[in-house]
Amino acid sequence: MIRPIRILLADQDTKRRLSLLSSLRDGFAVDVLPHGADPVRHARKARPDLVLLVVPRYKSAATLRCARTLKTATQSPYVALLDPGGRIESPAVALQACGADGYLVGEVGDLAAFVARVMAGAKPVEGTPPKRSLLTRIIG
Repeated sequence: MIRPIRILLADQDTKRRLSLLSSLRDGFAVDVLPHGADPVRHARKARPDLVLLVVPRYKSAATLRCARTLKTATQSPYVALLDPGGRIESPAVALQACGADGYLVGEVGDLAAFVARVMAGAKPVEGTPPKRSLLTRIIG
């Protein structure tokens, strides 16, 4: 019997987390990072196959540092960034700098297919950044 891919989902937004969970339920064993928990510490204990880090508002630099730490200091072989708000301006450069294995921006379409591409080692950079109004760009 083949064991399902174990995913650690790090997202503090409850509504989005539930949506991501529902799209990953079939075929994956998903562990949700508890609110306020450290993703690196949790990944060391859980040893997931993939860590999905959601880039929150105002914390893109901290998320990239966390991804770099996950890649260098834990046994997590794959780390992918989900950026629903399009906070990271140069995703290819950011991926190379932090060592992440994939980047998905905007609305999450077929998340299972994205995970499959990350797990295959493709290092995908996918999605369309959402259109942001002037006010949204000013306040982040």
